[in-house]
Amino acid sequence: MKFETITVEEALVTLDGLDALSLSTVQEQIIRGTWEGLTYSEMAQKVGYDADYLKYVGSKLWQTLSKTLNQPVSKSNLRAIMQQLKRQEVQSSETVPKQAAAPTLINCDWGEATVLGTFHGRQRDLSQLTQWCVEDGCRLVVLQGQGGIGKTTLAQRLAYQLANVSDVSSSQGFERVVWRSLRSAPTPFELLQDLVMTLDVSSRTDVASPLLQTNADWLPLLLEQLQRQRCLVVLDNGESLLQPQSLKGEYLPGSEGYQDVFEQLSTLTHQSCVILTNRELPAHFAGLQARNPLVRVYPVEPIETEACRSLLMDTGIVCQTSESDLLHDRYGGNPLSLKLVATTIRDLFDNQVQLFLKARTPLLQGIRQILDQQFNRLLPLEQQVMYWLTIHREPVVFAELQTSFLHPPDMPLLIEALESLWRRSLIEKATATTVYSAPRFTQQPVIMEYVTRRLIDCAVSELMAVNTSEATASALL
Repeated sequence: MKFETITVEEALVTLDGLDALSLSTVQEQIIRGTWEGLTYSEMAQKVGYDADYLKYVGSKLWQTLSKTLNQPVSKSNLRAIMQQLKRQEVQSSETVPKQAAAPTLINCDWGEATVLGTFHGRQRDLSQLTQWCVEDGCRLVVLQGQGGIGKTTLAQRLAYQLANVSDVSSSQGFERVVWRSLRSAPTPFELLQDLVMTLDVSSRTDVASPLLQTNADWLPLLLEQLQRQRCLVVLDNGESLLQPQSLKGEYLPGSEGYQDVFEQLSTLTHQSCVILTNRELPAHFAGLQARNPLVRVYPVEPIETEACRSLLMDTGIVCQTSESDLLHDRYGGNPLSLKLVATTIRDLFDNQVQLFLKARTPLLQGIRQILDQQFNRLLPLEQQVMYWLTIHREPVVFAELQTSFLHPPDMPLLIEALESLWRRSLIEKATATTVYSAPRFTQQPVIMEYVTRRLIDCAVSELMAVNTSEATASALL
């Protein structure tokens, strides 16, 4: 079957025909400009509007279209989305009788989820996670990785993709999609109540019931809904539930009930799937995963070099392959770090990647804030391990690292600390030279520079404190 390329006029007619969508003149101009491949600045010169104003209106337009079409729409994929809609219309007209009922739409509640922008790479990740959630029927899937690595973006893309399964009536499709952020660390009671009320409208009259005042009252109601409907529930920012400086991944006071929630979601029978994004695993998850094959942890790895080049191009940075590969290596393939770097290259270095690279590895404020959040959650022993790995610069084995300490820790404690840092993606293993080589640990360049800065800041602070103390003593004499 052959499909003709859709024109901008046909796209506008299709969009004007959508319920709850009425395009303004400015929005129509943005769509026409996008169709021609123009930047917002080029559109501004052509239609006479301010570029920043067009960029603002465009941002709102993509959000509206994403909600209306129930899939991520952006400036870079508009034509592809409209072409897909046209193909679906043609296929429907050729294969479905005119009197056939309209397809069932999946009920989605995106909560605090942001509109998904351009997605780069990770097709293998999506394929594996789709198999786990749909084909294997996993009940709990954890996306784990360091800050900025793209856990939330991957979860969003997966949820949007699974929300658009063509046959929602089959056992392969989800009937409901619910997205909730745990950033504010809601109590188990608050989350359970919210999810039940979202999935079962009739339960909203029971909120004030004296019979429903504990987690044990609401959890069976949630499990009932997850059994009755095939739901995909995404819980973002799971690390907000955990105590900082806890080697074992313990819950915050008041959040301990989440252990029972996740245990029952994992072990009791239902037909739904819960996805949790997390920088660090709660202590009991290792046991959960070992006992139950329907509980799985997916390490979210750095994006590949090809995806890095695509990301840089999407931000307007055009560079040679060697330059983009070097940026990828310096910033550990971390999408958020690379976006921050691209903004700096564009705004301060006039898109000249070589000038930026000659400045070595600038530790941008946004990147430092991300690493601050993770570093401040570490135990003193974990922080000392990070310091010594930075001081060594080169990969080191267990024994060499242990003897670096002024007061060497016991090896079991050191191994626990290294395992914790490994789970948080703050350290990495160097390639073994032989099969029998002992593991050697090191850090990504950007993390090594961050820890170096912390060491320098600590040394300066201590020096200033000594000088202040000496000055005070001299004044008293």
